[in-house]
Amino acid sequence: MRIISPAIRFLLTTTAILCSAAVPATADETTVAGEHRQLAFPSAEGYGRFARGGRGGRILHVTSLADSGPGTLREAVEAAGPRTVVFDISGLITLESPLVVRNPLLTLAGQTAPGKGICLRGWNFGLYGTHDVIIRFIRVRPGTISGQTLDGMGMAYSTDCIIDHCSISWTIDEAFSSRGAGNITLQRTLISEALNAAGHRKYPPGTQHGYAASIGGDIGSFHHNLLAHCAGRNWSLAGGLNRQKQHTGRLDLRNNVVFNWKDRATDGGAAEVQFVNKIYRPGPATQKLFMIRPELEWVHLYGPQRYFIEGNVLQGKVEADESLGGFVPWPETNIAEYVVREPFFESCVQTQTATDAYEDVLADVGCNVPRLDEHDLRILEEVRTGNCRYRGSQTMLPGLPDSQDDVGGWEEYPEIRRPPDWDHDRDGIPNEWERQHGLDPDDASDAHSISSDQGNTNLELYLFELAGDR
Repeated sequence: MRIISPAIRFLLTTTAILCSAAVPATADETTVAGEHRQLAFPSAEGYGRFARGGRGGRILHVTSLADSGPGTLREAVEAAGPRTVVFDISGLITLESPLVVRNPLLTLAGQTAPGKGICLRGWNFGLYGTHDVIIRFIRVRPGTISGQTLDGMGMAYSTDCIIDHCSISWTIDEAFSSRGAGNITLQRTLISEALNAAGHRKYPPGTQHGYAASIGGDIGSFHHNLLAHCAGRNWSLAGGLNRQKQHTGRLDLRNNVVFNWKDRATDGGAAEVQFVNKIYRPGPATQKLFMIRPELEWVHLYGPQRYFIEGNVLQGKVEADESLGGFVPWPETNIAEYVVREPFFESCVQTQTATDAYEDVLADVGCNVPRLDEHDLRILEEVRTGNCRYRGSQTMLPGLPDSQDDVGGWEEYPEIRRPPDWDHDRDGIPNEWERQHGLDPDDASDAHSISSDQGNTNLELYLFELAGDR
C-alpha cells in the first residue's frame, strides 16, 4: 500500500500541470497547455491519470455476490451516468457471462470491500469503447470453468481510463489487452499464470498459449506492473495500423518487472515505443534470453517503428548501462534505423532506476487492499526466490500452469457483510469516518462536497485514504 506524503502530493499535482500539454485531446475535452486537470487519485500517473471516473454521480452499493440482479456488481457496472461503486460485501463472484464496462464515468472502488476483498471468476471483466473509467483493487481469475477462450481484463477502444492495483491470472487467451485505446494507464497490476496448454479454441490441442498482454494505445502508459509465470507476450506491442495502413500506437513502458517467461519476452511493434528502466528476471522455464524483439519485417510495407530504449536490466546478462543489450532486432535489420536517443514524449511517471523499481513493485503491486490473497503472496515469494512451487500438468514446465487446478484452484474468499449501521445515509462513507471529519452521517449530500485544495470530494478523500493515497 502506497502512502503519499504532502511533498509527493505537491509533486504529483505539479507534474499533472506540466504534463497536461502532452495529452492528446479527446472527443469531449480539449487540452490546453498549462491547464490544471484533476488527477483520478493522488498516485495516478501516465496518460490515464486524468480519468474522471464517477465523480459527483450516484453511489451504488454492491450487496450481493450473484452474477446479476439487484445489488450486484453487474447491475452497477452496466448502469448509466456518473457513478461510484462501493462494496458492502466481500467474496467470490462467479460470472456467467462477460462483464463489460460500456457506459462511461465509472469509479470502481474495490478498496471498499471488507474481508479479503473481491475476486471474479468464470468470465472476464473489461472496458470496451468507453471513457473516463477508474478501476482499482479488483481480482480477475477466470479459469477454465466457462469452457471459453477468455482474456482477463482489457481497455480496448477506450480513452482516458486507468486500472490500478488489480490482479489478473488463469486466462486462456491473454491476461490483458488494450488495442485501439488512447490516454490509458495500467499501473501496479499483477499479471500471473496465464494458462499455458489450456485448450485455446483457435489452435490444435496441446498448443501453448500462456500469454500476458497485448498492449495498444495512443498514448498507453504501462508502469510498475509485475508479469510473472506467463510463457509469452510479456508484453506484445500491439500498436496496430491506422487508416492509411501505417504503423500506429505510442506506448510508454517503464519500471515493470517480468519473471519466468518461456520463449517470448517483449515483441510485436508500434510506431513509437519508450522502453525504460525495466527488469527481466529469467526463471526455471525461461528458454530465450532477450528483453525486446520488435517485429520489423513489415516496416517496408507499413511504415516506421521507432524505439527509445534506456536503463533496462536482464538479470545475469544485461546491466542498465548497456542501453541496447537485450534488444534483438529482426534478422537482417540494422538496429540504428529503429532506435532513437531521445524520448518521443513525456512519460508523466515518476521514474526509478530498474533496481529501485524492482523492490518498489514487489512491495506494492496487485490487489493489496484490503489485503493480498494467498495466490499473489505466493507469486511475490516465487519472484523473489526465483523458484516455482508448481508445474504445468500437460507441459511439465515449471511455473507455467495449464489449469488453475495445477496450482490448487481458487482459494477461499470469505463472504463478509458490512453491518446495517455502517453507512446510515448510503453515501459510500462509513458513519465513523464522517464523524471524525466533521460530516453528518445522516446527510448524503456531503459526500460530494469539495474538501481539498485539489478539488476532491469527501467521498474521494475517503477512497484515497483506504487506498493509502494520503
